[in-house]
Amino acid sequence: MRSFGTGAALILLAAISTFADTNNVIVVSAPRLDDLDLMAVDTAADVTVIDREMIEQSGAVSVPDLLRNEANVLFRNTTGNVNDGQISMRGFGDNSHLRTLVLVDGHKMNRPDMGRLGWQSVPLSNIERIEVIRGGQNVLYGDRAVGGVIKITTKRGADAGTQLGGSLGSFGYLSGFAGHGGAAGNVDYYVGVDGYESEGFRSNSASRAVTYSGSLVWYGDADTVSLRLSHTDGYFEFPGPLNYTNMMQDATRSNEDNHYSNMEDSLASLIWETERDWGAGRVSSGMNYRNIAWMMGGIEAENRQLGASLGPRVRWGSEEEFLMGGVDLNYDRVNADNFDSQDFSGLRVLTSDAELDRFTYAPYLFAQKDAGLDFVINGGVRFEHARTDNEYRDYEDSQLFPTYMGHRGEYPNPDYKNPPDINPTNSYSGIISKEGWAAELSLVYEFNKSW
Repeated sequence: MRSFGTGAALILLAAISTFADTNNVIVVSAPRLDDLDLMAVDTAADVTVIDREMIEQSGAVSVPDLLRNEANVLFRNTTGNVNDGQISMRGFGDNSHLRTLVLVDGHKMNRPDMGRLGWQSVPLSNIERIEVIRGGQNVLYGDRAVGGVIKITTKRGADAGTQLGGSLGSFGYLSGFAGHGGAAGNVDYYVGVDGYESEGFRSNSASRAVTYSGSLVWYGDADTVSLRLSHTDGYFEFPGPLNYTNMMQDATRSNEDNHYSNMEDSLASLIWETERDWGAGRVSSGMNYRNIAWMMGGIEAENRQLGASLGPRVRWGSEEEFLMGGVDLNYDRVNADNFDSQDFSGLRVLTSDAELDRFTYAPYLFAQKDAGLDFVINGGVRFEHARTDNEYRDYEDSQLFPTYMGHRGEYPNPDYKNPPDINPTNSYSGIISKEGWAAELSLVYEFNKSW
């Protein structure tokens, strides 16, 4: 059977991946595969592919569980929640989840507020394939891809049929899914629902989520158009971290009794792909909206996030020799509100709020050439510019509540104002612009093309 598999970098002429503003940090990189299998690139990268058959045979109940067991990806988890975990690739430490790009049907899922990903919004029952690419992937994927890229492709309906499933586990774990897919002419479709609930291994670590998903794909003679939609409602409790002594005494204990989060997560993606005599092209677009409300340490907060992406890409030439160009456009918006409340009055007031808008554009070129004698040379360059408008308003504490509770009961607050004044010391507003570039050049030797 003929395959391309196995390109290993026998000679690495130059591998440069630089992405910074003024510091010019240098990161070693390698060639990689492209997403959606549209424009294949011979690769010397460390790549793991998990297909639908492997997912069904894995026994995993969540994406972190699957990647941990099948791709040897490290997740840090302090809650015991099956869908919780801070991804860690290539040893970037506590903030490694900020340096690994996660794509779902071509759309970035990384949160603009630098929070952890909500893996519950991508249930395993709705995943067709996962590709894990380790190492710097800056030229084709941008600044988030310093540690690697995780690409998730959801189900298409042509061969799905009707599916029902469920499972039971310890600590009150219960899950189930139902889905149906099929084809009508040159269109296939899929609709499904997936849900789970768990009491958790530790105290105050219960969680539950329900995800509704659907897809519609049209196939033409040379074109394909894919529309995919999903919506997740979730609830999660946070027991807090334990030190070594507490863990040895009772690993199931919780240091927090009233820490929790409610989340809504919606995702839509639309992708057009085409194959022509001159090459191939693709335009991918996506949008996601998150509404997160949480309580921690007596502080209540609401966080609304909107993300949009557009990524046209064109390849001139064959899959073996080509010039590829494209541009990634991304927009992120975050609105965050923090609240405080009085136990005796039940009054809830806004203590601070923030707004953030970020726009990023990144044009890039990538080329590949057969150098003969089973050698392939490829490389590319990328420029990226990001502009962030941000504003944070902190309100004067003394003016928030109309009354206070004293030794003799409730009394009026003489400093009360509605709305309260902004604290200029703790508040700020400004615009930040940064730009950088990434480049690489590699020579790859194919040890063999058949097995």
